[in-house]
Amino acid sequence: MADYSSTSNTSNNGSNSIPIIKDGIFMGNDINNKKFELKKILYSRRGVGKNLNTSFEEIFNEEDKIDLDTFFNSYDNLFYDIPKEGIDSHKTIYKRSKDYLNDFIDPKDDQIDALLERIEELEEELLTVNEEHPIYRNGSFLRTPDTTIYYMYRGKAHPLQLPAYVILKEVLYPGDPDIKAYIELEYSDMEGITKGALLKDGADLNIINDLYELNTSIS
Repeated sequence: MADYSSTSNTSNNGSNSIPIIKDGIFMGNDINNKKFELKKILYSRRGVGKNLNTSFEEIFNEEDKIDLDTFFNSYDNLFYDIPKEGIDSHKTIYKRSKDYLNDFIDPKDDQIDALLERIEELEEELLTVNEEHPIYRNGSFLRTPDTTIYYMYRGKAHPLQLPAYVILKEVLYPGDPDIKAYIELEYSDMEGITKGALLKDGADLNIINDLYELNTSIS
């Protein structure tokens, strides 16, 4: 409760120079002046919430609120002032926007994975293409001085027993049993040729790929 006491002070020169308040009423410097009534309203704690706005809404200026138009206008105005590199830079804005647009998945990762898979495929194809001797092509017959006949398959010289040789010759040179199908080589010529698995008969020819792989893994 406010306490307004009655005062009646005068200055040394005899005039009323100090405001006079009497019974809660401002009397002025001169008691004969117009009277102004002072009122003081007191609220309880519960009354404050009901009668006063405590949300501080009036503190914020409407112009301080940022919307999309305000943001982009500010961005346009600051565009050339923003550094290209650094934390607060065009590069940072670009990266954050790109990550958001791509759901934070870098498309380069998918491209790299696809390229790695393609490289593996090309390596396998290259190995397949190069599975041939640079001089003696696959399907050729080679014979050494000891009359051993070899069959070139996937770059390797596979020694043949007679049944396997007869079958292959009939397949490669049908209707010409007397043809000299093989190439005569010296032992020194065979030194630069990788040896393959022994092919004895038709059963081995049917599984020649399996025999080739087995021979490759052993060697």
